Amino acid sequence: MFECDVLYELGYGLAPDQAVGDHEITAFATTSGARAAWAFIREAVHNISSRTGLQPIVLDVLLMPAAARRSPEGDPS
Repeated sequence: MFECDVLYELGYGLAPDQAVGDHEITAFATTSGARAAWAFIREAVHNISSRTGLQPIVLDVLLMPAAARRSPEGDPS
């Protein structure tokens, strides 16, 4: 068994005149944020498993369920 804990903190900013609601922030975090971090997580798991002498572990590409790609109102985002 192989267990690997990886923590990434993603930081994004908005222009001072740009206002967004909580639901927009949550939608962004669960879709774009997850996609942005996934490539780094895949690389870290592959690297760590290789360095420990195990066969390199390759995580699948992140596929977002259709429900996660929709806004709270049900419209595609």
